[in-house]
Amino acid sequence: MGALLAWAVSAGDAEDAAVLLRAALGPMSWSAGLVAVACARDLTKEERAGALGLAALSGADGASFGRARVAATMWVVARSLLVPALVLAAFAAFACRGTGASLPVLSFCLRSIVYAALLGGILGALSRGAALVSPQHGRAVFLAVVLFPYALASFGEEVPNVVSGIAWLLSNGFEGLA
Repeated sequence: MGALLAWAVSAGDAEDAAVLLRAALGPMSWSAGLVAVACARDLTKEERAGALGLAALSGADGASFGRARVAATMWVVARSLLVPALVLAAFAAFACRGTGASLPVLSFCLRSIVYAALLGGILGALSRGAALVSPQHGRAVFLAVVLFPYALASFGEEVPNVVSGIAWLLSNGFEGLA
């Protein structure tokens, strides 16, 4: 993706660079989904006891520990999308100096922050929810909740699903960027 972006920028086409930045978010979103799958597991008894012990030392109780785990999962998923997106945007901004592309790149950065926060919130909450529903099989539950309705929708069924919702958010949130 970086090579295509460099080619678009070297050709002096800031609009193509913005389109490539937007197109890169699709695969980055799938990789953030893989991070959410990895987070969809519960702690072992030993890990949980150690983490709760550390939380108790700082005065936190079990409920705040659970909320902190949800927030941490959301942050990890959001960060897995946001860091590569901002690095790619920084590369585009550096390469587009003087071409008038700074405003589209800045717009992309701001929209990426919002999109990453929403994606992290959605996938992070689903990931932690799946781990709570089935501590031993949280990843399978997460994949079933996310991918089964998507597979049904691929066969023409009218099924609302997470993947299509995220795709809609991606296409409408970055509308008019290029």
